[in-house]
Amino acid sequence: MLSPFQLFVILLIPALASAQSIAGFISNVPGGKSYTLNNAAAAVANNPEWGTPGTKTLFVPADSANGPTTGAAGSIFVNDRAINYQATTQYQNIWDAAGRIQINYDNYCPACNNVQEVRVRDGALNGILIDSFQATNGYVYVMNVAFPRQSTLVETLAGRSNYSAFASLVAQLNLADKIASLPNATIFVPSNAALNAVASTLNTLTDAQKEAIIQNHIVPSNIYSTTLFNTVVQSYLGQSLTVAVGSVEGSTTINGQSLLIPADNFITNGVVHFIGGVLVPSPVPSAPAAWPNSASTTTSGSSSTSTSSGSPTPTGASGTTSNSASVGLLAMALGFIANLI
Repeated sequence: MLSPFQLFVILLIPALASAQSIAGFISNVPGGKSYTLNNAAAAVANNPEWGTPGTKTLFVPADSANGPTTGAAGSIFVNDRAINYQATTQYQNIWDAAGRIQINYDNYCPACNNVQEVRVRDGALNGILIDSFQATNGYVYVMNVAFPRQSTLVETLAGRSNYSAFASLVAQLNLADKIASLPNATIFVPSNAALNAVASTLNTLTDAQKEAIIQNHIVPSNIYSTTLFNTVVQSYLGQSLTVAVGSVEGSTTINGQSLLIPADNFITNGVVHFIGGVLVPSPVPSAPAAWPNSASTTTSGSSSTSTSSGSPTPTGASGTTSNSASVGLLAMALGFIANLI
C-alpha cells in the first residue's frame, strides 16, 4: 500500500508533465482550444528567449487574429516581468522588449477570473485576450489581434473619424513628415468639434500661424496618462501648457481643455492624447518654431531634448532550451518514485 507521501508524488506527475515554458506552450497547444498558434510555433526556434528561465510575458496573436501580420511578427514580448492578469493593476502601458511597439493593457475585471475581460490596443488596433496560460517562466496571453508595428500619426488619425479635421490640417500644411521627425513627442489632438468652434479664427490666419498652432499641440517629450501630475510643460512652440489632473475620468485638463478617452494612443515617435479644445496661443505668433535639421534658430520649447519616460531599455535574452526545467523535474520525480515502490 502506498504511503500518503508516495501518493502525493504520483499525483504530482501530471502537473509536472504539463508544466511548460512559454515556448513549450506555443509549440504544443493543448487540444480543444478554439484557436491555433501554428504561425507563432514556427517562430519558436528564432525566439530562444521564449524558453529561457526568468519572468516573462508573451502576448501572441492567434492564427485567426485581425491585422496584417501573424505569429512572432505580431507579438509583444516582455522580457523582464510576468504580468498576471488577475493581480496586475487595471491599466498600464506595456513596451515590447525589442522596443518595436507599445500597447495599452486594460484589465476591466481583475477579480472576476475572466481573461476575456482584458483589452489590448495601440494607436490604431484594438483587441481582447481570448486565452491565458501560466508557464514555468511567466505568462502567455493569446490575442485576437496582431500588432504589426507602431502606427504613424497619420495612420492613427485615419482610423479616428472624430479627429479627421486635425489630420486634414496637418496634411494641408505638409507637416506629417516634420512631426514624424520629432523623437519622443506627445501630441494633443483636438476633436473635429473643437476645431470647428475656432474655424472663424483659423480662417483669418496665415499658414505660418496655423503651423505655429499645430506646434503648440506638441510637447517634445513623452507624457503618459499613467504618470500625469499637476505640472506645467513647454510646447514645441515654447508656450507653457498647464496640466491639471482630476480625480475622476474626464476631469484632467491641458490648459483647461479636457483630456478625452482613449488616452495613450502610441505612434511611431511618441504618443497621442485627444482633447476637447484647441490650444490657441495668445497672441498667435507670426511664424512657427524651426523643425529639426532646420537652419533657423529654434525657440526654447523646440530645442529641448528628452527621453521617453517610463520606457525600459530594450533587453535581449539567450539561454537554454525551452523545456529543460520541466523535463528535469519530471525525471527527478520518476526516479524518486522508482526508489520508493
